[in-house]
Amino acid sequence: MSFYNMVQSEKPATLLEIWEAISTAFTHNQNEQFQITDPRHGDFTVHIEQYADFSVMNNIYQPRQETLHIPIRPQVPSLLMSFCLSGKPGLSGDRWEASYEANQALFNVFPARNSTYVLPANTQHEDLVIKLEMHTPFLEEFTSDSDDQLSNLLYKATIHEESLHSLQGNLTIDQTASEILAGIQKCPYTGKLREVYMESQVKLLLVHQLSVVHRLQHSNKPDTTAKLTKADQEKLQELKLYLESHFLEDHSLQSLTKQFGLNLFKLKYGFKTLFNTSVMKFIDDKKLQYAHLLLQQENVTVFQVADTLHYGHYNNFSAAYKRKFGYSPQLLRKG
Repeated sequence: MSFYNMVQSEKPATLLEIWEAISTAFTHNQNEQFQITDPRHGDFTVHIEQYADFSVMNNIYQPRQETLHIPIRPQVPSLLMSFCLSGKPGLSGDRWEASYEANQALFNVFPARNSTYVLPANTQHEDLVIKLEMHTPFLEEFTSDSDDQLSNLLYKATIHEESLHSLQGNLTIDQTASEILAGIQKCPYTGKLREVYMESQVKLLLVHQLSVVHRLQHSNKPDTTAKLTKADQEKLQELKLYLESHFLEDHSLQSLTKQFGLNLFKLKYGFKTLFNTSVMKFIDDKKLQYAHLLLQQENVTVFQVADTLHYGHYNNFSAAYKRKFGYSPQLLRKG
């Protein structure tokens, strides 16, 4: 029974048919989109877009009664960038296993050897997976510069089929990666323009993930995400959402630690780790973006904007604005 027949058939799907559908979609390079809804085994949605040298997979699985162990048989070795959006899916192979949860990523070489995709029961799992085939022009473009550290990092991994990052050391999906992933999921284009856009976003994501791995491998400081519990990360996400709509208020690090139940270390270094910026710089950036909008209104003066944003002196506002946008606020008003 094919994927499409399975979706259209009124006959309940067997576990074997579900395994075959997901396994084939994961290992074959072709466009696929199917949904399996079975009252006994659960709901399974797979959407795959195949391009010349890579594929983009967005999967949502919700097994009901039992954990599913789906055999995966890759035809060729690939580089996988996997991003967990919900749940806790896993992969296992000969002498290794890995799992990741929401807001975590895996970045590894996936050898052409049998492995197993693990989906725990009674949980909705959603992940977005970018699969790049090894030894293709797409990856060779990144490994051609022997003097570049990121190129060397990728070259060693692809030649020796070694993991770029420990399977047990998951990466955090930071703000930059989140924005790129959102662009991939919400791509508004079709046809050739979509192909060009998706290729550019995958390249951006690859460079970013390489830089994150390189930074972790060469940093003397421990990865602060290891010190952040899931509850800590949820609090930091809540803090970010709060600041996005309360940036005009007078905040201090001390007041925010009390409000969100975080100590000063987790507030400062946790926020920096998750969102690649400090708390106060995040607030300042939101203020300046708001100032940029206000200055486009003819009935508002530069001095009024500076006062609205609670800058102690007009010159401080003007200097901060110029650092961010490259020109003074007065120049915008003249334009």
